[in-house]
Amino acid sequence: TLFLLLSSPWENFLDRFAMLNIIDIMSIVHSIFESTSHRERAAWLHLVAMGVSYGPYFTLMALRPPTAPLPDLRTMGAFAVTVVVQVIVLGVGHAWLALARPEEARAEADERDRAVELRSMKIAYLVLITGVILVGVVMPFSSSGWKLINSAIGAIVLAEIAHYGFVVWSYRRGWSA
Repeated sequence: TLFLLLSSPWENFLDRFAMLNIIDIMSIVHSIFESTSHRERAAWLHLVAMGVSYGPYFTLMALRPPTAPLPDLRTMGAFAVTVVVQVIVLGVGHAWLALARPEEARAEADERDRAVELRSMKIAYLVLITGVILVGVVMPFSSSGWKLINSAIGAIVLAEIAHYGFVVWSYRRGWSA
């Protein structure tokens, strides 16, 4: 009974702390939604989708590296689930963004939007080409199988994170060409 008396206030504190964090997150999401352009919100959506889908995948691959020879259906299944989760998050997210503010979703890109997109694609390309050189030129001498495959996937994911991260950063800091 002493344990129950001591744990009850602690659990109450943890419940309140968790609720405050959820409220804080909702407040941040609301402020981002209200103060940003459609393209910035879409970039945030892509960053969240990448984190939600590829974060668990690469965590699983790091904690339990595939040991079965190719084709390893378990690892292929994990990657398939990752892709499906990303498609669902992006599909639902883009539909929500388009329904919430349809006039913004249909608006054409202006000069600033095109400049931000061009610059972010250049940065993403540099990240991707670096990853491709590492995976295609350096790693085949020391690695094979899923380590090589996951490194290639990781290079693509890092390039996408660089792309959308730079889009968000450009809009947040104010773009000056």
